[in-house]
Amino acid sequence: MASKLRTASWVLLALMGAVILLISCASAYLAYSGDYPIGGVPVAQVAAGREGVLTALRGIRGTSAAYAAGFAVLYLAKPGAGGPSSRPRSRLRSSGSPASPCWGSPWGRGVRVPRSRRPR
Repeated sequence: MASKLRTASWVLLALMGAVILLISCASAYLAYSGDYPIGGVPVAQVAAGREGVLTALRGIRGTSAAYAAGFAVLYLAKPGAGGPSSRPRSRLRSSGSPASPCWGSPWGRGVRVPRSRRPR
């Protein structure tokens, strides 16, 4: 029973990610080729013949669609296939105290500083 539920859950999640990706692609197509409405008024009427405004409005919608597509692809990515959850935890965690081997690192926490470069 548990394996059936697990299979059903990943299938539903994959389907949801694919739908989000499809909708974002449709939104990008509409942004650059259609006359989509803004508040019930077509975008061409909102721009009122000003080409720069029309380009900006289309660019805003296209950027939003690109972000949605990017997040859909990240959503569809398998967590164990090289994503952030598959990296081993670092053993170089710093407590932020001067006694820590990583304290005072110019590269931020988690990077070992050679003994000769540590603050005294």
